[in-house]
Amino acid sequence: MSEYCSSQNIQVWPSKFDDVFEKNIQDIPDPLLEVKRVEPGKTGLSNSTNNCFINCVLQPIMHSPQLAPLLHTKALRNYINTSNIRGTRGSLTGCLSALANLYWCCKYPVLNVEPILTIFATEIREDFGGETENDAHEFLWHLLNKLGEDTNRGLYEINSNYSKRSLNDLENATIILHGNTYMNEQRRYSSSIITDLFTLVSCSITTCTNCQQKTVGFEQQRIAIIVIITFHFGNFI
Repeated sequence: MSEYCSSQNIQVWPSKFDDVFEKNIQDIPDPLLEVKRVEPGKTGLSNSTNNCFINCVLQPIMHSPQLAPLLHTKALRNYINTSNIRGTRGSLTGCLSALANLYWCCKYPVLNVEPILTIFATEIREDFGGETENDAHEFLWHLLNKLGEDTNRGLYEINSNYSKRSLNDLENATIILHGNTYMNEQRRYSSSIITDLFTLVSCSITTCTNCQQKTVGFEQQRIAIIVIITFHFGNFI
């Protein structure tokens, strides 16, 4: 189990993962639609209002070769950080795990996402409940950010920002060295299975117009690249 520490005493709360998972396992599927077998990867998601921008994010996540197996096998359950006040104490991870479990059981041609839209609106942002149109990329960013906080294994808050440092030597080896230092500092604050999968570090160099001093900056960015993959029956390739 992860633990999050900061300058203030933060209470360790019970995980919501199990309760949310079990509730959504019951609420998401329609028993009347259950069939003997659905071809793997061809389960649809309901769109009753304006949640198409959400569905176009959920479908790739369900097909992610790295994340989808972690969700549908409940592998993230033991990594929920219940003392991190920036996360959802497993609520978001639990509902997505339930969706993935039902998606890959290959028994339903379509799944009702209404139950998890309520969780999105509560735990991520109110306008992500499917009632109003939104940007899919923005939703994906917030979703990955919250999942990362749910499984955050960071131990200490960092007071300094490494984003801009003046370096006399801007050779590749020096930049790589300081980039690794930046990443190590960031991992003390924000490190999780999710950020390992979907985070890259960009580097930029700026020059002062007055003194010509060069400054190197590092920044973490969320990135999700989903490659269309081939399936053998029931298996990820």
